[in-house]
Amino acid sequence: MKTSDGKTFELNMSYMSMCKFLKVSFESMDEAPSDYSLPVSLRCLEKVDKFCEYHSKNPTQTSVLDERFVIDHFKEFDKAFSLEMRENVDLLFETITAAQYLNQPYLLDVLCRSAALLIKNKNTETVRKVLSIPEVTPEQHKAANEKHPFIKKYQ
Repeated sequence: MKTSDGKTFELNMSYMSMCKFLKVSFESMDEAPSDYSLPVSLRCLEKVDKFCEYHSKNPTQTSVLDERFVIDHFKEFDKAFSLEMRENVDLLFETITAAQYLNQPYLLDVLCRSAALLIKNKNTETVRKVLSIPEVTPEQHKAANEKHPFIKKYQ
């Protein structure tokens, strides 16, 4: 399998089939074709691989998510994985995109929960820094209000 950054990665379909996109795409084959390209970087694919391998070997260790995404419901591996992913925000969001593309809903839940915890109880300035959101200048703010008058209603 070729990654978006031009590297080659060997997928183990016995557990990577947890990604619904890969399962449907290659269900008639024993292994994925080596010349197939995924729009996913090597570092993301390695994280997806690690997650899927663990959960395929430990199916009873799947965390139960409730509507509040309470951390106590997360099993140890998922807690550690979540903390590891929060250390590199760029990798976290890149891996969220990869999980969405590969259609791995459980990984997507864990990663989105990690992203939510990054900004939980933070002020707007901290959220801007964490998410790399540029500061809006007064001129940009005024132009946006003129272009979209309904914005004033929500300020």
